[in-house]
Amino acid sequence: MATSVGMNELNVTLGDRSYRFSPGETVRIGRSPDNDIVVGDPTVSRQHAQMSCGPDGWEWENVGRAMSFLDGQPISRVLLPLPAAVQLASGHGPVLGLQPGAQTQAASGGEADHDHTSVMDENQDWLDQLGFANGDAAASPAGPAGPAAPAEAPAPDPLDSGWGTPEAAQWGSPADAPSPSGTPWESPADAPSPSGTPWESADADPYGPPAAADPYAPASADPYAPAGAQPGMPDAAAPPPYGQEGSPQTDWEGAPAGPSYSGGEPYLGGQPYPGAQPHPGEQPYPGWQPPPGGPREVPRIRPVHGQQQVDELATALHILVPIRSWLHDPGWRQFVRLLVIPYGLLPLVFIALFASSNDLSTPGWAYSLYIAPLWAIVFWLLIRPGPVERREIGIAAGSIVFVLIWIHIVTININGLMGKAGRPLSFPGAIGVGINEEITKALPIFVAAILLLRMRQTKLDVRMWMFLGTLVGLAFGVTEQAGYTSLDIAGIAHAQGNSQAIVEVLAFAERVFVDGFQHAMWAGISAFFIGLAINYPRRRIQLIAFGIAVPAVLHALYDWSAGAFASLWVPILVQALSLFLFLGYTMSAAAIERQVRQTPMFRGESMIMERIRDQQPSEDRRAPS
Repeated sequence: MATSVGMNELNVTLGDRSYRFSPGETVRIGRSPDNDIVVGDPTVSRQHAQMSCGPDGWEWENVGRAMSFLDGQPISRVLLPLPAAVQLASGHGPVLGLQPGAQTQAASGGEADHDHTSVMDENQDWLDQLGFANGDAAASPAGPAGPAAPAEAPAPDPLDSGWGTPEAAQWGSPADAPSPSGTPWESPADAPSPSGTPWESADADPYGPPAAADPYAPASADPYAPAGAQPGMPDAAAPPPYGQEGSPQTDWEGAPAGPSYSGGEPYLGGQPYPGAQPHPGEQPYPGWQPPPGGPREVPRIRPVHGQQQVDELATALHILVPIRSWLHDPGWRQFVRLLVIPYGLLPLVFIALFASSNDLSTPGWAYSLYIAPLWAIVFWLLIRPGPVERREIGIAAGSIVFVLIWIHIVTININGLMGKAGRPLSFPGAIGVGINEEITKALPIFVAAILLLRMRQTKLDVRMWMFLGTLVGLAFGVTEQAGYTSLDIAGIAHAQGNSQAIVEVLAFAERVFVDGFQHAMWAGISAFFIGLAINYPRRRIQLIAFGIAVPAVLHALYDWSAGAFASLWVPILVQALSLFLFLGYTMSAAAIERQVRQTPMFRGESMIMERIRDQQPSEDRRAPS
């Protein structure tokens, strides 16, 4: 037979759920419903981790993209030091409690033998109630099927039958007691009773209740009163009161008479009322023995005073407000928590810093810069351009600086030729403004792409150029809004009524929240086509022209319809069309580039080296499950 090796089961707790696994099982953990342990937290991977029992114990292996933590440290594959607590996804994620279970015997050359000892130990309390010891139960394996053994009679109650004396403790019943001749009694009724008197009838059950006992008697009945006596009523057959001749209590040595007590009449000279408690020091019933170690005292609650109360308060505060633990928590390094801090404080900081400012453009600048990073995060999540490294950060910073300079030198002057400020634009003027501003945003992206191609022979993924274009558009929108928000604030101050003030407040909010977003959408579309033109040069001019023309027309329609129509629903429709195109390109940018690469009409034969650092989004760039 093969040698057996002891292995432990694994007990797992998750919240109010508990699981038990044997050494031969592979335990799968994750968000997917087909796992052995299903975790509903959205930060946990669908197939997060698995546990299996190796030669040295239970091992943890991370199989998903989300991380796992043991004692605050990230783990990938580790031998679990049971007991242990593993946190899923983050240092504050769901916690799996792991405890070693019962030991099983796993055969090294075959199937595992079951260890019944652990089962007996776990159920010993239940077996004790049935009168079995652990060793007896474990030594009696189930045999082949056969007639069931007759059930043994329950052990007699010492108060009912008297078989509680030390001499009789060795006998299970009167019939087991030896007869004078040494032969067994013919019937249980022939055995002597503990008092030495014969049993009343051979047919009587020596272990049953007295024949005169009424199972339906009221609970207040005196169990020691003769049959037929009524509770609380004098009866000729009742024993004399305490202290009189013939009373069973007179045979007790040292039984005190005692004074009257609050529960009723005194014992001496009369019976207590039904249900009264015995007088202190009295014996409650014949044969009563005091408990070992003397009477038990009623526990009392000690009052808390002085230093002890202060210590308990300090302990409670340490548990409920764990500041020291928070300060050393690695969760502070998470980007979302770091982002919440300035966004929760900056509005109050703006009031403290700019309350005395006379420049009406200050609130517009402050809140536009407050909103712009949030839009940048949204664009990164939508476009999925890949890692933003130092090279991309440098391109973005240089492009933004270029735009800020170009606006004040060129863009504003050209826009002044298209129409007067504060008046509605004509359609040709709106087209001119649209082309002028879209070229302003597209020009730094085109220059950066050409320089990167000529100097480094490197082409970026089109989605990266699209993301960089949105950043340039945000910078353009934040700069442009400063002139409009100052007019809106002045309109609020000079409003002739509530309705006019509300319109000006809403116009200010629209400039702050949406102006940068609008320009970022249009600039992102232009940058996408510039990226295609740089990577596939055969149709370079056509792709650049198309990429600038589409957002320029949308831009012009929006500016022109805002002044040409009394209703704002036409600009809303133009904005919706712009959103549709932008979101469509964020979803299909990789597919469009793949089709362009496979089509000779766009690809052609380039004189420049076509080596691309391919950053295509494939299955490797999917979000963590």
